[in-house]
Amino acid sequence: MVQIYAEAYLERLGFSYEQFAAAPIATLYAAGQPDAIDIMRSGYRPLLPKQVALRRALQAKWKEEGHPAEPQRRSRSVVHRPVGLVGPGQGDAG
Repeated sequence: MVQIYAEAYLERLGFSYEQFAAAPIATLYAAGQPDAIDIMRSGYRPLLPKQVALRRALQAKWKEEGHPAEPQRRSRSVVHRPVGLVGPGQGDAG
């Protein structure tokens, strides 16, 4: 949990470790990092605080325009591999 807290920049986003430990998922959503765990499982780092601010601004604009601000997720277990990094026997290599 400490790794998620640190890599999702929760302290810089205004959340204490105690808040995160008490309600991890709720804290990630409140911090604007709802997909941080999925991103980390995919081998990447969660959004930087400036990227979180941009995401929030874009979502507010989309909502203002009448569009859904949150993407529809089919499954939390979906892992996307970057193009060109699929190993032999793991799918179409092209």
